[in-house]
Amino acid sequence: MKNASVVNAETSTFAVLNKVILHLSENFFWQGEDINNALHSGAIFKGHERGPEGEAKYLGYILFSDVTLDVDEPDVENLTLDSLDHVEQKMRDDLAAEFAVDSFLPPKLDTLDNGVDALISSCFLKSEGSPLLMKSFRMKHNDEKWIAVCSFAPDRSDDFGKAVEGSISTAIFK
Repeated sequence: MKNASVVNAETSTFAVLNKVILHLSENFFWQGEDINNALHSGAIFKGHERGPEGEAKYLGYILFSDVTLDVDEPDVENLTLDSLDHVEQKMRDDLAAEFAVDSFLPPKLDTLDNGVDALISSCFLKSEGSPLLMKSFRMKHNDEKWIAVCSFAPDRSDDFGKAVEGSISTAIFK
């Protein structure tokens, strides 16, 4: 991986683009991949646990990406409750064009545990078996637009979901 480096292997701590420090739960094992395209640069970490036969069981993912060059990504610094509906509808339309969306949850503007303001959008995606919950956290730091996304089965909200959302909420921007 070029976009992520290990900060501390014992605590599963990584740096993404040397700009965000991310702690991943030690309760799962992770496989990382770079994200590189014209508009997005970052890393995705796919979470797994060991199954009864020792096989890797995929649980979901967490990603962090610099989306500063993507003009379609909203600048959360300039969002207000009045403009939120329009921005959210455009993002929903874009998402529905890319994924099989089952339903959307109301968006919210919130301050994360790390003090960063975020637009949080959530939806349920259709998948084989049960739907998947996908949450997007759009943030701004030092004039850079960032997105963090996590996805997991709703029945894993109490362990895997809590872990990846906690990783996003406590990520440290340099």
